Amino acid sequence: MSAEIKDLSPKHVWGYFYDLTQIPRPTGHMEAVTRFMISFGKGLGLETLQDEVGNVLIRKPATPGMEGRKTVTLQSHLDMVPQKNSSVKHDFEKDPIDAYIDGDWVTARETTLGADNGMGAALAMAVLADNSLRHGPIEALFTIDEEQGMDGAFGLKPHFLQGDILLNCDSEKEGELFVGCAGGANVNVSFQFKEDTYIPEGDVAVKVSLSGLKGGHSGVDIHCLGVGDFKNRTMIQNVEDLPFVSLNELPDPEYLLRDNDIIFVRSNGNKELVGRCLAIYPGSIPVTYSGFCIRYRLTSTNIDTPYLLQVLKTDSIRKKMTGRGANIQNLNQQTLSQLLVPIPPLSLQNEFAAFVERVDQQKQTIQQSLEKLELMKKVLMQEYFG
Repeated sequence: MSAEIKDLSPKHVWGYFYDLTQIPRPTGHMEAVTRFMISFGKGLGLETLQDEVGNVLIRKPATPGMEGRKTVTLQSHLDMVPQKNSSVKHDFEKDPIDAYIDGDWVTARETTLGADNGMGAALAMAVLADNSLRHGPIEALFTIDEEQGMDGAFGLKPHFLQGDILLNCDSEKEGELFVGCAGGANVNVSFQFKEDTYIPEGDVAVKVSLSGLKGGHSGVDIHCLGVGDFKNRTMIQNVEDLPFVSLNELPDPEYLLRDNDIIFVRSNGNKELVGRCLAIYPGSIPVTYSGFCIRYRLTSTNIDTPYLLQVLKTDSIRKKMTGRGANIQNLNQQTLSQLLVPIPPLSLQNEFAAFVERVDQQKQTIQQSLEKLELMKKVLMQEYFG
């Protein structure tokens, strides 16, 4: 029985972790767990707040004599990665996690456990509930939807937090403290070779191969749409050209793409790429998408996908999708939900989309002609002047 976890030491920490395993909390479905956290904070008689995006903040005053100390913020995220083996029936939006003790480990039967970041949240809850501790002012920040885009963290507004020191309780190694992070960036480098490209005499062709990397797990290969696959495309109909990724098993159907799905670049070091979008038509071929992308699925029959794509590519809409972040720009579900798109009759939508497509085709033809003329110029310059 999973309840045996509550008897582990320290009991408060494991007790709260067990409580979290009983609340369905996959990314994107935060209502139940945020209600639980709000009830927890108010039940302790502590100041409990929730911001516009759903993050929960609980403040605990300093113990007597410690009021002058700096305020410490304990931060963790409430969502978990919902993955399961194909042999088990489990609905992450409804079913609790069946956690149990296996030797020296706490694990789950055929599913992910949710220790990332359930243990961080449980630790913060234990600190909030323990009145035997001597401490300065404490606030515990529980963010939402970290696993796919860090929407909760990016949705934080200035002055919501009062802490002078923030401890992020989401690491993998016990007893280690990270005092800084360089952040991250997504870089895509590509070169397109044309067979009729002029190659100066003396140039040497080099082939670079990367091999011998460690693997060792069995699983499945699945096509994955990444930022580098967008280029200047409006749609992808031949998904066979998309690169493969290796997984232990197929993702949950919710993370597989369907015909007419629209995919956006959600995060990139290049601000101009954020908001770029395309439609995909995988048919029966399993295709997923990278964490730097975000999916929109049409549910209305009153809007045509090609029309919507053209509207989303307009300058006015792209400006509204400009992300936040000092180094990496980001786009989230909240921003997309606030976009206002005009919806004329379907006949006008089709007419508009067809016109824009013809213009784009003509622009592409002209660009190809210019490239050929530029190549001819280079060849002639080389022939006449060396």
